Amino acid sequence: MVSSVGISMVGGTVADLFRANDRGNPMNIFALTNFLGQASGGLMMGWVGEKAGFRWCYAVQCIAAAVSVVLNVFVLRETRAEKLLSRRAQKLTKATGIKHVCKADLQEHKSFLAVLRVSALRPLQFLTGEPIVTVLSIWIGFAWAVIYLGGTATILVFRQYGFTDGQTGSVQACIGVGALIGSCTNYHQEYLYRRAAQRSPTGRAPPEARLYWAAIGGVLFPLGTMVFAWTGTPNIHWIVPAIMLCISYWGSYCMYNGVFNYFADAYETYSSSAQAAQGLARNIMAGIFPLFAHQMASGGY
Repeated sequence: MVSSVGISMVGGTVADLFRANDRGNPMNIFALTNFLGQASGGLMMGWVGEKAGFRWCYAVQCIAAAVSVVLNVFVLRETRAEKLLSRRAQKLTKATGIKHVCKADLQEHKSFLAVLRVSALRPLQFLTGEPIVTVLSIWIGFAWAVIYLGGTATILVFRQYGFTDGQTGSVQACIGVGALIGSCTNYHQEYLYRRAAQRSPTGRAPPEARLYWAAIGGVLFPLGTMVFAWTGTPNIHWIVPAIMLCISYWGSYCMYNGVFNYFADAYETYSSSAQAAQGLARNIMAGIFPLFAHQMASGGY
């Protein structure tokens, strides 16, 4: 639950730091680290659990979280434009003796609870009141639900081949392979985006230009998942379903990265709220689907 906050907020931070035409590659790096983190988690924890016991899986996560908190304290900086302008006005006032204010300072200051209420409710308003956010959130949410459902199915499939817990966890490296392929194809997506920007009279491409490879990913993801489902049997070499997993994760990477970039372009200052709405749908659906993974798999294995 706590980690989902960072995933939702980083996209908004990237939108704060970079202009639309320069945002694609930084967002690509963020999406890549997200997927590589999932891949390394499954890869590492499978062997930790096998060699040291499942309790050490949680201990390693606690150690990593502690290191992350310390790094965040010393490394993270404010990126919101309104806050930065307010701080700059304060410094100018102190340096010149002349009162400087920014637009945000002229607005009525709200209490912490009021700000918290707005921050908590705005993603829900986007999710229910913005049709494009609703549709894309359901699309990505269902894809994430299938991924987490497949995470359980992956264990069941590769145990048929006599894999140990460590070897089964190593299959999660397919997430990283798919993400690396997706990060490479993102350069073509950036080419398409820049071409759309050059053709635009304003010099800026519409947000929809971020979704070319997301649409392709929307085909690759179910295609890879479907073939994985029908090839994950002991009479077919395990490399075949593993390759299909890579294709599936390649598609999901393109979908995820494209939607994050689209929300950043379309909502800019409020992109974190749009991405939080998508994150809410994604996490709820991903949490529900694995609950019936064993029941679904028991009929086929």
